[in-house]
Parts: sequence; C-alpha cells; structure tokens
Amino acid sequence: MFMPNHKSKSAHETTTVLVVEDDRLFREMLCEIVQLLQPTWTVCEAVNGQQGVEMAIARRPDLIIMDFNMPLMNGYQMAMALQQKSETRAIPLILSTCEDYSHPLVARLRSICMAVLFKPFSLRELGHILEKIQPAQVHLGASQHFMPEAARLELA
Repeated sequence: MFMPNHKSKSAHETTTVLVVEDDRLFREMLCEIVQLLQPTWTVCEAVNGQQGVEMAIARRPDLIIMDFNMPLMNGYQMAMALQQKSETRAIPLILSTCEDYSHPLVARLRSICMAVLFKPFSLRELGHILEKIQPAQVHLGASQHFMPEAARLELA
C-alpha cells in the first residue's frame, strides 16, 4: 500500500500526471488514454527529459510516466536528475520503454520506478497500474515501489 510522504491532497485537488515522451503521436495517445482511464486527473506533457525535469520542478506532478529513449536527456538521466532534487525525489515514476530487461540502465531504473511498461503495452496493463494509484496515495517514498506482474512481462 502506498502512503503519502510529503504532500497530501485535499478532496477538491486533482491528481496531476506528467507524460514525458518525444514521439508526438505516442505522447498524445498516452495522454488521452490516461485521461480516459482517470477522467478526474489532470494530464500535462513534455517532449523530452530536460523539459520533463523542468516541468516536474515547476508543477510538482503526482506521477510521471516517462519514455526511456529521448533526446537531450534520456529517461535514466531524467530519473537521476529528479532523484537529486528534494522537491522531486518522491514523485513516483513509471518507465515506458521498448528496451528489454537486459539493458543496464533499464535494470537500474527498475529499482527507482514504481513500474516499467514495455512497449507495446496493453491498455489493461496501464489501467492496472493507474488503478493502484489513488489521489491520497500518490507521493511515495523512494523505497516503496509497485510493479504489477503484468508490467513485469516483456511483450513480444
């Protein structure tokens, strides 16, 4: 179970998700899917890891879904940058990647991210992860992670 650690939501505040993805079509699709699965949540977007870090600092989202392979700053570099800042280190991360578990940086990210979605992932997998994130439970401590069995599977 997730427990908030530094930011509690009141009943009228909405959960904010930052989607960081360089592929425009995939980013737009992912934003639409998150909005369909969680219609009360606010979804914002960034086109690369550098912009993702800047937006995370400025907007303090409750969750970040980030791609691994991006220009300017990849997902690993972005995660490390977020971990170094006290104001962003507790934001839960979901990694979205076409790399497999054997990639050394993906393996390192698995210990930082609450879930890893291997592209192409199903709507069911994403929905399962988002269902586990409730507005009162969004800010995790760095040692608390959620990785459902479905997200652990590498899809063909």
